[in-house]
Amino acid sequence: MSVLLILLVASFITLFWKISIHALAITAIVMTINMLSGFAFWYAFILPPFVMWSRVETKRHTVAQVVAGMMLSTVIVYVVYSLFGIS
Repeated sequence: MSVLLILLVASFITLFWKISIHALAITAIVMTINMLSGFAFWYAFILPPFVMWSRVETKRHTVAQVVAGMMLSTVIVYVVYSLFGIS
């Protein structure tokens, strides 16, 4: 459910502004794994900054675009799982 919502919102935003789908995806994966495991894999949060850095370094995105992707997926995954009582 959260993936569908993330993709719908990101697709709409991308019509007007280039949000980083790479940063969005890795953050959603890490958040989902941690929300479902009670944050047992907290060390996986080191992965999104590497993906975000690579997107900025290769000049595919700006810092704002990768941060927006990360924040969008973080908020949506947290809200959706919280609504279902998983946190």
